[in-house]
Formats: sequence, C-alpha cells, structure tokens
Amino acid sequence: MVLNELRSAGVPAYGQEENSGGLVTAMPPTPTQGPGITWVVRVPEPAAESAKRIIQNLPVDIEQEPGVWHFGPDKRVKKGLQVIAAIFLIAIAVSLIDDLLG
Repeated sequence: MVLNELRSAGVPAYGQEENSGGLVTAMPPTPTQGPGITWVVRVPEPAAESAKRIIQNLPVDIEQEPGVWHFGPDKRVKKGLQVIAAIFLIAIAVSLIDDLLG
C-alpha cells in the first residue's frame, strides 16, 4: 500500500523486508507477518518530506525502530505468541538447571 501510493505520486521508493536475524531482502509480492519481521520503505533524502506527507494519510504505523513484537493486527495474537515464547524459555531454563544439578 505504501509503496503503491508513493510510486503513484512520483516519489521514488524501495521496499524491503527485514527480520530479527539480520536478513534483509527485497519486499516480497506477499509479505509475511510474524515476530521479528518488519517492512521498510526507503526513500531518497530529497523526497523524504513529500513521502512523509503521503504516508501520514495512510492507515499504517510509522515506527523508526519497531520492536520484535511490533507486527500483526490483533493484540491477542501477539500476547499468545509472547506467552508461548515465555513457556519455551522457562522450559529450557528448567532443563538447564536440572542438567546442572542432576
């Protein structure tokens, strides 16, 4: 949506997908959502102000540095994934403590 709006307004823009592991790829045709995946739109400095004006009117989040859990439309999904991650981390910690003591 953002890339289409910018390009239709004549603003040069490039989209890319980044993940928390450091992998950066060009924006895929069907972007995926998930923990640690962010979509970045890069605009040359001279076109930045006009790009900001266009993006302000769109229903998207504008974050300079989104966190790992900054994704998805539903807060319940994010909360559920955080609970699952916490359960796995606790299980790993218990297993490590058991190995060290046992």
